[in-house]
Amino acid sequence: MKKYFKLLVLSLIVGLPFASCNNELDSQQNGNPIGGYEVKFTTNIISLSRTSINSNASVFEKQDAIGIFAYNNDKAVATNVKYVYDGSKWISENAIIADAGVQYQYYAYYPYQEGVKDPKSINVTVNKDQTNGISSSDLLTAQNTTSSPGAEIITLKFDHAFSLVQVDFDLGEGVEIPSITGIEMQNILPTVTADATTGNISEASGEATSIKMEKAKDAYLFRAIVPAQSIEAGKNLLSITGSVNNRNIIYEVRHDSPISYEKGKALQITVKELNSLPEGSKIEINNDIKEWTGSENNDAVVSEIPLIKPIESSTLEEVVSDTRNFNKESWFKLVQGDAERERAAFEVVNDNQTTWGKAIKMKYNLKGETNDSPKFNNSWYKAAIGYNHTEPMYVTDEIHIYKVTAKIKGELCEGSEEVSKVAFTIKSKSSERFKYSFATTDKLENKFSATTITFTPTKADTWEEVSFYVDFKLISSTIGGGIGGSDDKKFFENASTDDYNGFDVRIYTNNPNLKPIIYVSDIKIEQYTDK
Repeated sequence: MKKYFKLLVLSLIVGLPFASCNNELDSQQNGNPIGGYEVKFTTNIISLSRTSINSNASVFEKQDAIGIFAYNNDKAVATNVKYVYDGSKWISENAIIADAGVQYQYYAYYPYQEGVKDPKSINVTVNKDQTNGISSSDLLTAQNTTSSPGAEIITLKFDHAFSLVQVDFDLGEGVEIPSITGIEMQNILPTVTADATTGNISEASGEATSIKMEKAKDAYLFRAIVPAQSIEAGKNLLSITGSVNNRNIIYEVRHDSPISYEKGKALQITVKELNSLPEGSKIEINNDIKEWTGSENNDAVVSEIPLIKPIESSTLEEVVSDTRNFNKESWFKLVQGDAERERAAFEVVNDNQTTWGKAIKMKYNLKGETNDSPKFNNSWYKAAIGYNHTEPMYVTDEIHIYKVTAKIKGELCEGSEEVSKVAFTIKSKSSERFKYSFATTDKLENKFSATTITFTPTKADTWEEVSFYVDFKLISSTIGGGIGGSDDKKFFENASTDDYNGFDVRIYTNNPNLKPIIYVSDIKIEQYTDK
């Protein structure tokens, strides 16, 4: 099973069809029984409750296997039938065949284990080394006891049985994070007995051990999956291995209150401060792990980590031309070339009318002075406010439209009565198509027929909230905004996973031959739902 770590809270994962071929029911003889039928399954994986991990959506991938039990009241008619995902459907060498008109009860679990006889007693031990991925430790269970008699399609809704833990760092502005080479969770009891018929698990047991955490790509984010349990106050939670001046140092992390890892919930631990002990050989953190989510304990506050983080720094990273070699999760200012930094002026300003308390201001500086002078038009590749999101987007056949909301403000263009326009485009992070944009529309009832969305504020120097939609499954076939026009070279095509391996938001302004001034703040991108 694969986990996608994007910046967003996801709900149900796309249902995956099951296909099958043989059976294990008592009623089967040579071939299907008279009146019998092949049972097919659809599934979804319910997100970890109150999660704020970036993002911890779970989907099945090739060669994943689940075990399914079928009962006719108290009689087991199919035991631990293995279904394997081939990338598009689920197949089994011993598929379930049911009798027509009979109501069965179904129980399932992931990951599949050989030799399991009783769905009420499945022994599971998490991997001690999760550096190459956490999915094989992600115990899931599902039940369907209410399907109609004779139902040929059975829905299995899987729940997470363990706890997801993420560790990140926020040492304050200007404080450099040491080179972190690895993090191990400490004092973890690794084993439980799971009951797939109820989703319950036993208390964690086994010898206390350490769990090596997986590191996110291009970020100091670490995560692991562990059974539900509590760590006593003062016990070592984490061991962080780092390097300072070519010296290896182990930092120890403790907390002065009990810490609970809860079933089906996500806990985020933010390291706020590293205090050196004598000789710098250890770091202890007491009372500094205070910002997390997913836990009800210790007066913790549940909050989301959004796809776009708020403006925090008073300065913007500078990006020249494009973001191919820019790998930071951050806001930036884009200039077309090294010699063209004066095309626009950028500034982070305080603004208490925004939720973030900060906004980014951009003033376009070039202007054609007379009819004989060149007209100066800005665009997304000349001068733009940008945000670079570095982790893959979660995109499936069912989940691919995202809603973008933002606060915008435009002053009157310098020397004009024209209000400054604010435009948006969402760029691909593809290694090949990094200049191309995803499809957008201002209203869902309209066709996704544009790559840019432009707003003209109704009143100068006044904040307005705007919104639009982006379809991450559609990407322009070339650069430029015209789609479906006279130029048949410009159209939308299916985006690949490489295309939405992150995204690059550009916010810019273009009132031709004028000097527009815009502001932007409180931007959010989230999976669209009509509920």
